[in-house]
Amino acid sequence: MYGVQRMPSVACGCKVNLFLARRHLQHGRSRQYHPFDRQSSRPNQLVWVSPLNSWRRRFAFLVATAAAPTRAPKAEEGKQAMKAAMAKAKAGQVAEALEDLTEALERFPDNARLLTSAAVLHGRQGRVECARELFRHGQAIEPQNAVLLRAWATMEAQKGDHAMAEDLYRAADKLDPGNPVMLNAWASFRKKSTGDSAGARQMYADAVSANPDDTRSLQALAVMEERRGNREAAMALLERALQQDPLHVPSWQTLALMQWRAGRLQEARELFQEAVTNCPPHAPLWAAWANVEAHQQQIEKARSLYRKALAVDAAHMQSILGLAVLEARSGRPRVALKLYTKGLQLEPDNIQLLHASSQLLHQQGQEGEARKLTQKVLNLDANNGHAWHTLGQIEEQQGKLEAALTCYSAGQQSNDKAGALLNYEAAAKLEAFRGHLDEARRLFREGSVRSRPSSRYLREWGAFEKRAGSLDEAAKLYQRATAADPNNERTWLQLGLLERRRGQSAAARECFRRGIQAAPHNPYMYQVWAGLETAERRIDTARQIYRRGDEACPQHGPLLMEWALLEASEGNVSEARTIFARGAQGSPHGPLLAAWAKLEQANGREAMAVSLRKQALETEEAPSQADEPDLQKGLNTTRKVILTGAERRLNAGKSVAAPRGKSKAAAARKTRARAENRRQAHRD
Repeated sequence: MYGVQRMPSVACGCKVNLFLARRHLQHGRSRQYHPFDRQSSRPNQLVWVSPLNSWRRRFAFLVATAAAPTRAPKAEEGKQAMKAAMAKAKAGQVAEALEDLTEALERFPDNARLLTSAAVLHGRQGRVECARELFRHGQAIEPQNAVLLRAWATMEAQKGDHAMAEDLYRAADKLDPGNPVMLNAWASFRKKSTGDSAGARQMYADAVSANPDDTRSLQALAVMEERRGNREAAMALLERALQQDPLHVPSWQTLALMQWRAGRLQEARELFQEAVTNCPPHAPLWAAWANVEAHQQQIEKARSLYRKALAVDAAHMQSILGLAVLEARSGRPRVALKLYTKGLQLEPDNIQLLHASSQLLHQQGQEGEARKLTQKVLNLDANNGHAWHTLGQIEEQQGKLEAALTCYSAGQQSNDKAGALLNYEAAAKLEAFRGHLDEARRLFREGSVRSRPSSRYLREWGAFEKRAGSLDEAAKLYQRATAADPNNERTWLQLGLLERRRGQSAAARECFRRGIQAAPHNPYMYQVWAGLETAERRIDTARQIYRRGDEACPQHGPLLMEWALLEASEGNVSEARTIFARGAQGSPHGPLLAAWAKLEQANGREAMAVSLRKQALETEEAPSQADEPDLQKGLNTTRKVILTGAERRLNAGKSVAAPRGKSKAAAARKTRARAENRRQAHRD
């Protein structure tokens, strides 16, 4: 019996464990292998390599002459150790979890579950070779362990080795045919990596056939059926799932999201509330609800829900990512960067976090850092369409248009169809900018054939056709976009503006109404709708809409400025003054103060006008602090595209309260309107 020194911690780079040391001594050489032979596809075809060609050769030096004694397996004790360690990892204590797994592996070196758990955590930490080493040795101990192969496949999929992941999933399926968990994981991989929705759906259907009572398979198949437009079939599957397990949280979550996507927001909220009240704590459920509220611009509500998700699981990446995106869009980039940093400390090679960080840095003008992070994403996954898109945006912003097109072309080859569509869209818009309209249209069409176009893609295509003068074609594309996502208020806004331009006032009103239904706290929807009513001299209706907008979006400067201008143009100077004053109490808005100054000057209150002009100048000279979420970016075309009836009359020379001085007042208001339009155009 020979003594063995304590092995270095698995948490310190996975250098060794007792099992690995014994393995090297027993065989006298290092070995590594793929879990199957690629020709025969049989498990455990070993491929031997010289220790001189392997970084693992240093393991042999850790034990002088003999291996440690083999202990009797204690499966239950090892299982409890694994559960305790993974609970720590879930709480964000990854280093402590790995240390616990190290100690457990020294006691139970042949426990494949412990090796699998350690491998999973190392994979999340970016130590991919270390994770593979642990997976290999765990698979050598238990060649028939399909769970290990599934976990390994999941890691390879996340790291971008799709061929390896596919082989591992296939090997796991041969070991445990028809396992619903395995089929669900494999189908999810297929759907994300290759866009093979039909193949993924068939896998989910096979899983349901193999086990008709498996709630996970029923829920996953329901998701696929909804995406195909079969809502009734999806609802029936979810009902079956919840009959089998009334506390199956993913089924409640899917049901709530289906209601939301169908435009039934209140029903969705009620389902979310019922689920969080009656089901066990579940971070993805809180995060899904938070995402819905973020889309509805309920920022504080969404923030609170994301925090509840992180209270349940401090390491839940989608909650960290979602909250960071929310903070960035709320004008709090520093908070967002802190969240990204926290997430990357837990998972340094998390592609979503790295890419989101690079996007934020790009938006903040830190092009060098953004480029580095984007390149890191591409080093991890050379086929990542989102990363190619971001890199193309960086090149385009620096004026390197050909380099940008090269990036977009590479991104169009991505297996991720959403990422590929982004690159088709970006390339088409760039070609349109260069005046190549036929090429831009070709790219839009090619992208729509390659994959089912998203609401955003159709909206951008519609915007292109509108600028090209094809208004009927633009309307068709906008209508397709609203069908693809009835909850996107940007599309309703753009379609409403287009219908107004085409003289379809009733259709425009319906678009603005649906836009407010989708985003009741978006002030621009009220602004353009009231502008339409004002232009058609439906003044009382316009006032009602402004009033509703003020209730939903209190003290919003641009909205109140338009309302005040309407009252001023109708001769209601006192009412206009009151509305201006309420708008001035909110976030500083230079155009509102300037318009108010013009009103006071036109009514002989020179001192007041001077004071207001000074405040307006100070506001414009102060550093810009956007108080609007990025969700509203692009809606600022309102003042540029559609002048309200009030402003048109002012520009035509109608007096506010001094009819005999209307020429001077009209000129002043024209100047103000042009200045505001330039500001809005710059923001756009």
